[in-house]
Amino acid sequence: MFFSPSARRSTMRKERVIGKVLLSYFQQSKWHARIQISHVRGH
Repeated sequence: MFFSPSARRSTMRKERVIGKVLLSYFQQSKWHARIQISHVRGH
């Protein structure tokens, strides 16, 4: 299989975008978990 530099660049860009989305999603889930734990402690 032969990939042109432009195709490789586009795949790298896609991977970078997916990585950013996953990072933001994990950060949000961490924040939600922290909030839930704090609520449980408060009550």
